[in-house]
Amino acid sequence: VLSEVLDRFVESDFSRTTDVNVINNICFALAEVGRIEEAELFIRQCSVHFHKNAYLTATLGLINFRKGRHERGELLYREAVSLAVKSSDKVRIRQKLNLEIGRALATSKPAQSRRALDRVVKEKQGERQLVRQALDILAETDRKAGR
Repeated sequence: VLSEVLDRFVESDFSRTTDVNVINNICFALAEVGRIEEAELFIRQCSVHFHKNAYLTATLGLINFRKGRHERGELLYREAVSLAVKSSDKVRIRQKLNLEIGRALATSKPAQSRRALDRVVKEKQGERQLVRQALDILAETDRKAGR
C-alpha cells in the first residue's frame, strides 16, 4: 500500500514541492521501501538544507546506509543527532542510527549488530516501531544461527 501511495505522489507534480519536510518524508519512505535511487534523486532538491536540518541529514544518512556506504551514513546520522534541537529528536535519530548499524552488520559482524540492536530495544524514550524492527532483525539472526 505504501509503495502505491508513493507511486502516485512521485508521478504527481512532486518536483514542484518546496516543503523540505514533505520532501524529506517522501524520501525517507522511498528509502524504507527500497526505492533508494528515487530517494536519492528527490532528496537532492533539498541539498541547500543538508547539514542544517536534522531530519533531512538523517534521511541522507539512511540513503547512504542502504546504498552500502555505512561509514558515510553513520557520520551523517551522528551529525543529524548534533543538529537536532529537541532531546526527543536526538533520541529518535540515534535509535534509527543504531537500527541501521545493526541491520548493516547482521550477517558480517553479528556480535556488533546485536549490541547496536540491543541499544535500539533498550531506549526508553524511543520509537516502538524501531524497537519492533530491531526485535525482528534479532529474531531472524537468532533463527539463522539456530538459537
